Amino acid sequence: MYIVLVRHGETDFNKQEKIQGSEVDPPLNSSGKQQAIETGKFLKKIEKDNKKYNHLEKLIHIYDCHKVTHITKQESWLKIGERASKIINKIIDENYGDSILIVSHGSFIENAIRNLFKIRQIKRDTVGRSNCSITVIKINQDKTKELIMSYNNMHLSHLY
Repeated sequence: MYIVLVRHGETDFNKQEKIQGSEVDPPLNSSGKQQAIETGKFLKKIEKDNKKYNHLEKLIHIYDCHKVTHITKQESWLKIGERASKIINKIIDENYGDSILIVSHGSFIENAIRNLFKIRQIKRDTVGRSNCSITVIKINQDKTKELIMSYNNMHLSHLY
């Protein structure tokens, strides 16, 4: 079982380095839409090409950020991480055996990873900004978790 976390595509707020989330969810700009399209193509290619990318299984369930989290401005990063990891664990329990795709905000993903794996900093091997980056968590049969990759958007290198 795999949990695939994808950060949303670029918005004008990203370009202006403004914080978003909470009640502020601006639409993707044209660059963000292209990033999302390319990420979708990449994930579909992975699904078809298990020999080359054998760490991903068929993506069955899709949760958007509104179903996964609603981050308020009053929450600390620690609280976001605690809540995000609880949500991910609940999704795992409810869908055990199926691979899951979650599209969300970077703060949700980053703080969930920090909390789930008890790490302080996440390596970000990305090109451009980390929009539409992919993070993969493998869930083993005993429900232990492995961080397979984090914040990887090398599939978008041709856009930068």
